[in-house]
Amino acid sequence: MKNIITILICFISLAGFSQEYKCGYYGKKTVEQRNKMFPFNKTKKAVLVSYSNHVLQNPDAELTDELTLDEAKVINPKIIGKYEFKLEGSERTRVYFITEEKELDVNGKNEISNILCNYTMEKQPGKFSAVGTMCYFPRNSVLFFDANDTIICCFEICFECQNTAFWPDPNGINNYSKATACEGRFDVLKHFFGKMGIVYGIKE
Repeated sequence: MKNIITILICFISLAGFSQEYKCGYYGKKTVEQRNKMFPFNKTKKAVLVSYSNHVLQNPDAELTDELTLDEAKVINPKIIGKYEFKLEGSERTRVYFITEEKELDVNGKNEISNILCNYTMEKQPGKFSAVGTMCYFPRNSVLFFDANDTIICCFEICFECQNTAFWPDPNGINNYSKATACEGRFDVLKHFFGKMGIVYGIKE
């Protein structure tokens, strides 16, 4: 009898852990509510960028980050600018040699905030299966600027390995980015970037 009870308890536990969670537009935050959340409450300008740091090579430079903009342009003539910044929650200073840049209008900012805040788990799981990969070569980011034209937040995306980073993230916007159930979020983001005219990292 004890063995039967033990088996039943184990079965129920496994069923709970293997429960499938859904991910989609289950969030209900309005534009007004989202605009009161960081980083949108402090964002004056939001910009989509693509960058090719991982393909830049210079025998005389130990790190790609050490290249000047002119040196990077010699290696890749498509480079149009350079961003260098360090944010709370990030491990190091980020350097982007950008090849494309698109500033979002009000509708664009509302659309990206809707994706980030409302494309989420149907219900908060205790445990969920996560995507695990050693690959991380991000080519795309959303940069958030304040009224002083200072980068205050960065949402970094690697569409190839389906991994992201978000700094800082006080509201847990990126909490479920690694959940296998939320893989569709990358398709939504890719469509958004493509619609805004970003090609690198999306279509090539």
